[in-house]
Amino acid sequence: MSFVQPSPNPSLVLSVAELKVLLKLLGQVDYCAPLEQLKPSAKVAKRELMAIAQSLQANALIVYLSQIERFAITQRGRMLFRLEMAARPVTPDEWRVMQSCRKGAIAVEQISAKVPQSVRQELLKNLEQREFIKVTERAVADVQLTQAGQAFLRSYRPCGGQAVLSLDLLTNYLNFMSLALPGDGETELMPQTRAIA
Repeated sequence: MSFVQPSPNPSLVLSVAELKVLLKLLGQVDYCAPLEQLKPSAKVAKRELMAIAQSLQANALIVYLSQIERFAITQRGRMLFRLEMAARPVTPDEWRVMQSCRKGAIAVEQISAKVPQSVRQELLKNLEQREFIKVTERAVADVQLTQAGQAFLRSYRPCGGQAVLSLDLLTNYLNFMSLALPGDGETELMPQTRAIA
């Protein structure tokens, strides 16, 4: 993933949950991972996690790709059912998707089994662009720390007395910071330890 993003606000203050997501991201290969792996705590609901990702992306600290989870047919899509098969401007797999949601909004898993899982997202995006379907729910898939996000974390100075970090998160941050040290060829500052928080 490579997107051009604006620079984050240097006076930005992160919430504890946002900071934890970023620190977890620092422990991933290429600072990229599925959002579900970056939960700040087990109690965080999917909707709350999505809101955190949206806030971090709005502040140019991360970029993410989203996946369609639920969708419904549009009025324009319904008009295709009145056309002869040869006149329909859709592929056979797109048509199966359209037939799957003919009675109402459905989840991606409810698409006809004849449509391969590997092509469903691409088909849905094409149908959405042509306004044959409307997306009713999206989910964040992969998240990546931006260059601006990396620069922000190198200069970020959180304050407060609340103990919120586990040793794993601290290790991620120290390893990340060690990469910025001149002349330090080591990428691993300290051995892996188990989280205690």
